[in-house]
Amino acid sequence: MSMKPGSPEWHRKVEALLAAESHQPMGLWYLSFATDEKFLGAVIVEARGHASALQESHRLGINPGGGVMHVPISPSVAPTIPAGFRNRLLTRAEVDELGASM
Repeated sequence: MSMKPGSPEWHRKVEALLAAESHQPMGLWYLSFATDEKFLGAVIVEARGHASALQESHRLGINPGGGVMHVPISPSVAPTIPAGFRNRLLTRAEVDELGASM
């Protein structure tokens, strides 16, 4: 049985994940959002782990909902990502442009 988002169990799980991540170094995270039918957008945010990256996308108001895939960005690649591609919702074309430049 899965946890319902917003339930007390869900909140406890999120808090445990954030606590575990709190000792990790800051880094860039790529989050891609989609439904079964379509791509909703992607974001690149600075965070300590996937839970804090998702939390940051909510804090910034750039989480479009749907399912999320999270990938840490290698510290060697992070400096090549332009500031204009960070902390905002990216379109499919922008994600493709960014991928081509890396």
